[in-house]
Amino acid sequence: MISRGIQLLTRVNSTKMWRIAGVSGVVLVVTGNGTTVESARKMAYGRIKNILIPNMFYRTDIGSSWATESDQLHTWGYLR
Repeated sequence: MISRGIQLLTRVNSTKMWRIAGVSGVVLVVTGNGTTVESARKMAYGRIKNILIPNMFYRTDIGSSWATESDQLHTWGYLR
């Protein structure tokens, strides 16, 4: 069973075997949500801690530059 906030990027082939879709090597997309970017990050990385895949790797910098970049997005009119 896949949990909320975790999307499995695979498909089932004709023999009902799980296969990774595409050539990127991406198997899962893990997300988090919260009232702040930091709380969403903590939720996403908390979910990652419960996933065991051999030779797994993932980015640890997602959302980390939000504090500085959000000011630019406001200035450019992308955020209100």
